[in-house]
Amino acid sequence: MTRNAKPTEAEAVPTFGARVVIVESADTPSGSEVARSSSGNGVVAILVGQDAAKLGLLAAELTEIRNRCAVFVGDTEFDEDRGALAAMVQELFGSQE
Repeated sequence: MTRNAKPTEAEAVPTFGARVVIVESADTPSGSEVARSSSGNGVVAILVGQDAAKLGLLAAELTEIRNRCAVFVGDTEFDEDRGALAAMVQELFGSQE
């Protein structure tokens, strides 16, 4: 693609109806801090990790202070989980064009 050319359909980047940040390892202390600092102000945090209980507690904490979030339990090291995460984000937050 040249500098000022419009992207082709294959090159087009999906747009979302909300600002979304994917926080991997949100079930760890460092990941949960990233989620806390990056959510809010219209940003939706997608909490990703393998410990559903920890992710659920973090989600409850964030929603209690009126931050929006979603939880994905999986391991993004695996193609299948990455695909499922991408599909979830597109379904929940993809633009309705």
